Amino acid sequence: MSKNDPKKFLMYYRIAEYLLDGLSKRQISKKIGISRNTLHSILNEPEFNQFYERLCNELYQSLKNHYISLVRLTIQNIEKYLQDKDIDVKEKMKICLGVLRSCNIEIKF
Repeated sequence: MSKNDPKKFLMYYRIAEYLLDGLSKRQISKKIGISRNTLHSILNEPEFNQFYERLCNELYQSLKNHYISLVRLTIQNIEKYLQDKDIDVKEKMKICLGVLRSCNIEIKF
């Protein structure tokens, strides 16, 4: 996309944001102040589709990196509890099982 047209960039960004928020095309066109036909034309532009795909990929990478950081932090905290001599073994098991269950990891004995 040409960076010489900030209005077009802003419109693409707003449309993409509303799409990601789950708004209908009718709601989007109303919020932006354009006709549904104009919105459909924009949605069919290869330039918009490239912009939208790039934005979605960037958001996905950002969320993935954030999630990985949270998992690492969780593991570090579990390791602290496991190494703590003042915490009973039964309590350590409860903590570990609770964390695993909160991550939807099924534990069977």
